[in-house]
Amino acid sequence: MWDEARPRKPVLAGAAITLGGPKDTLVKRLQRWLESDALPLMEADLAEYCDKAGVALPGLRLSRAKRRWGSCSTSGTVRINWRLIQAPDFVRRSVVAHEVAHIVHFDHSPAFHALLGDLFEDDIKAADRWLKDHGRSLYASFG
Repeated sequence: MWDEARPRKPVLAGAAITLGGPKDTLVKRLQRWLESDALPLMEADLAEYCDKAGVALPGLRLSRAKRRWGSCSTSGTVRINWRLIQAPDFVRRSVVAHEVAHIVHFDHSPAFHALLGDLFEDDIKAADRWLKDHGRSLYASFG
């Protein structure tokens, strides 16, 4: 909910976000706020899965990719799409677990899928299905 008289910084109250300030900068401010909330969550997810996999914690960067939810470079940097902050937790965590599995297996081999199954505590197929069915909706407000 936008209210020009409210503070510029978004305030979360239950399921509603309220913010004020100029309407023309609302989307950018809301995006920055969501990104700032996404980073510590994804850092915690990454640390947990790296510990579980027995691998060193790599650098983490938020991505604004239009087609990928996550990536892992050969140098070890993990990128996770910031828009996943809008998805259910198990969906975001599945992407992070997927990228940690790539640190060990830089492919989609049976060994990769076995490790992913060991790392991820939830239903990976349900998370993949959620992304397939609803993933594009995460772009609706922020392009």
